[in-house]
Amino acid sequence: MTRVLIAAVMTFAATLNAAAARAPADAAREALAAVHPGTRVEILELAPMQPGQALSGAETASVLQAQGRGEARLMVRGPAGSAEYRVRYAAWVPGLVALRRIGPGEALSSELTRQQELNVAEGLAHEMRGILLPATEDLSRLEARQTLLEGGFVTSTAVRRIPDLRRGDAVRIDVISGDVRLSSQATALEPASVSQRVRVQTLKTRRELVGVLRDGGVVEVRL
Repeated sequence: MTRVLIAAVMTFAATLNAAAARAPADAAREALAAVHPGTRVEILELAPMQPGQALSGAETASVLQAQGRGEARLMVRGPAGSAEYRVRYAAWVPGLVALRRIGPGEALSSELTRQQELNVAEGLAHEMRGILLPATEDLSRLEARQTLLEGGFVTSTAVRRIPDLRRGDAVRIDVISGDVRLSSQATALEPASVSQRVRVQTLKTRRELVGVLRDGGVVEVRL
């Protein structure tokens, strides 16, 4: 009776282990997704480093080395032991590509770019993975900071928010000193967005002042 009970327990434990185990490729995909968060990982090739050490099931996998060339070494652990694996993979993330040359200061739009899945596991996309502009970004509020080449990736460092005020724009300035407020006309000396500090030059005296851009294109200068 005791032997029968022990055998039943061992069978049950083996069943639980088999249920917990999964394909090594699934464990590898999960481990690589942790290295490349927010991406869709695709396993292209997975093989044990030592022939004949392939595992039938895996519980966990950890990345030992990722070379940035779409290749990595992993340690895969399963109910029957562990083994090192070599994997070729892709890590896809939605990005933006310029459809034509876009010059500095030119406003971006969906007509000038296209969404494309970029493989950040290797190549130029890997090198630029930290600054790729998300495909979900609102392009209507952005312009090119520098020239974007046709077919090139759109990066966060190559664009900027369209300023509410541009250099050379005519503005009204409100000069405030205590309870006194005086208004005058001036010219913006630099671009700025609402609530940002901006340098202006008065039209009459050519005096340079620094104020804060408010809604309606008014620069508030406090003395």
